Amino acid sequence: VHKIKGAAGNVGAMGLYQGAVALEDRLKTGAAFIEELQQFHHAFEQAKIKILAMQPEKQIHTVASTVDLEALTEDLIKLETLLKGNDFISDILLSGIRSNLNVEQQRVFEKICKATSHFKYNEALGYLNELNNL
Repeated sequence: VHKIKGAAGNVGAMGLYQGAVALEDRLKTGAAFIEELQQFHHAFEQAKIKILAMQPEKQIHTVASTVDLEALTEDLIKLETLLKGNDFISDILLSGIRSNLNVEQQRVFEKICKATSHFKYNEALGYLNELNNL
């Protein structure tokens, strides 16, 4: 459980991370842990589904001289949804967004990336609103 907790935290799978923390804490106390185990299992399955649902061929965008506005909009909506749900945010999604931003937008986007790497999703949402206003 401890290793899964660490891995989940590293990749931003916050539901799985929180489930692992709760289960690990309960196991340390020696108390009954059925409910925590069920929550952990559910969070694990949800994380697995999200990871398996990623289709890199659909998410990888090439850097082009013209901006793919449709892809950028779609990816920004995905990012907002993931941030609001405290869900896993893939590097592939972030790279796809970054490749469609101008220099000024990339400066704000780096703040989003930094905030998400520290699991400060509300802060990242604020930067996302700032980015959307540029």
